[in-house]
Amino acid sequence: MGLETVQKSVTINASPQQCYDALCQFESYPQWQSAVQSIRVVAKYPDGRAKDVEVVVHAVVKKIRYVLRYQYDDVRHKLSWTYVDGDVRNAEGWYQFKEVGGDKTEATCQMGVDPGFWVPKTIRNTLTEVTLTKSMEELKTYAEKKG
Repeated sequence: MGLETVQKSVTINASPQQCYDALCQFESYPQWQSAVQSIRVVAKYPDGRAKDVEVVVHAVVKKIRYVLRYQYDDVRHKLSWTYVDGDVRNAEGWYQFKEVGGDKTEATCQMGVDPGFWVPKTIRNTLTEVTLTKSMEELKTYAEKKG
């Protein structure tokens, strides 16, 4: 059985490139992602971009550490990730930014997390959706300020 995912979209008053650039600046995450306590790039691609990124987030009851591997699609303004290591069993997802006119962008994110222990599906999906919604709201605020 594959990883169950949640998907959300939000309109951001910035260009797709501005949104994509903001999202790819991993070191800035603790400044605008409230759940992110620390972040560290642990490996880079030959072009200097972050490849593997270690993230420590404050989850509801404890800190969770994980390393994600990022893949970039500059043409489609899409950033995707897969799980490498950490305190969960699996995590994957992607963000994509599409122009909707008037310097507005539709930001869509799909993500899924398997915590590695049994959690009722409705609770797991609700927690993922709440986390995703907050993260997207914070990205919107950050990208609009930068734009």
